[in-house]
Amino acid sequence: AEIIAVIEERYYEIQKGKAARKANETWPPKPPWLQLPGYDMTSMAWRMGGGEDIRLEFFRFFSSLTDHQQKSYEETWPEPDGWQGYYGLIIERSK
Repeated sequence: AEIIAVIEERYYEIQKGKAARKANETWPPKPPWLQLPGYDMTSMAWRMGGGEDIRLEFFRFFSSLTDHQQKSYEETWPEPDGWQGYYGLIIERSK
């Protein structure tokens, strides 16, 4: 019974994350700190549930841009406090 409760809780977290993402869908996608405000880039919120989905989707999007498009995106949405170096990490990891 305990494992079922854990599975149900995880399912509802996933559904909540999907609903939040759908409500925030725009093109181009907003950076993670605007999609799920209140968490810096080292928060556990980005390693599970909806936050993890947002982070992975953004990684795919940003790494698919050309160098020029990445620079333009960075100028449009600069990294706030707690997120310095995030764009650079994506560029480095997507090589």
